Amino acid sequence: MNTRRAALPTRSFLLLGPRYGQKTTRHGTRLSAVDFIWQRGGTGIGIEVKASPRWRPEFGRPLQNLLDEGVISAAYGVYLGDRPLVDRGVRILPYDDFLRALAAGKILPRART
Repeated sequence: MNTRRAALPTRSFLLLGPRYGQKTTRHGTRLSAVDFIWQRGGTGIGIEVKASPRWRPEFGRPLQNLLDEGVISAAYGVYLGDRPLVDRGVRILPYDDFLRALAAGKILPRART
């Protein structure tokens, strides 16, 4: 069994939701948990994933709070529905569409070389 871990690139990292859950921003806004926050340099992208065929407005509220606070510059919701949506700045994509866009480099900015 190989127990080595893959090293993350030094200029990017991923923060998982429980670590960021229920924090207070510098302006006192209470945040709820977000599944993923990807950051590189000054760019932060929030991603909320739901195993639901219907996107509910409350699913995107933590992302909207992070957008309003300037903590992230883009927000994505991923769900099991069949059509793309937009809710107060959160771009909501069906699971398959999100994976295609992620693989094509349209979600996370590419590293500068």
